[in-house]
Amino acid sequence: MVKIDLHVHTNHSKCSYSPVKDVILTAKKRGLDGITIADHNTMSAIKEAKKIADDVGLLLIPGQEISTTSGHIVALNIKKPIKKGLSPEETIKRIHKQGGLAVAAHPYAFIFHRQSLRDKVKELDLDAIEAFNSANLIENKKAIQVANELDMVQVAGSDAHILSEIGRAYTIADCNLNVKSFLSKIKNGEVLWVGERTLFIVGIHYKLRRLYSILTNKESLNKRKNR
Repeated sequence: MVKIDLHVHTNHSKCSYSPVKDVILTAKKRGLDGITIADHNTMSAIKEAKKIADDVGLLLIPGQEISTTSGHIVALNIKKPIKKGLSPEETIKRIHKQGGLAVAAHPYAFIFHRQSLRDKVKELDLDAIEAFNSANLIENKKAIQVANELDMVQVAGSDAHILSEIGRAYTIADCNLNVKSFLSKIKNGEVLWVGERTLFIVGIHYKLRRLYSILTNKESLNKRKNR
């Protein structure tokens, strides 16, 4: 069985502390077979991560967590970054054009998230829903409920922003250890997930850091507009 944490951040995300090398080595140490690095609106960590992952025998699925006009989508196995601020429909179309898979990230998150996909999930051409996100404090139950109602493929990821959270949730498939094989299992719904929630105090810290990231980014945008 192949175990992959499908939602991990490095310090290429503004709200994360974790150096790329340490992310890879920690994932390996935790007994994961692979991870998806899904930094916010960038793929700048992927080249470095791929080299280190290959050296230690960890499967890396290149990814990106994309901010759409209605929430976040994790793109799995894309080659080029997709710009933020597009509609969910256009974002998914661009993911599929690159041969990647589109996953609804924490679709029912509301604490410290300005936007979430919420009921839009039912209208979108998604490949899977993130049924369990370790960093979500209370919203996973709704994601699982909707996934069951719509018979959607369910996956899990830790949404780790610090090293101690890597591998707290992951997706399992009975397949060969390569990207194509694992993603085909997701596409066909032949996956299971395992997850435990982030410790409460760590979760609150995440949310506060995320809020700080949002506010400081908003301030910088306003400054540029007022020049």
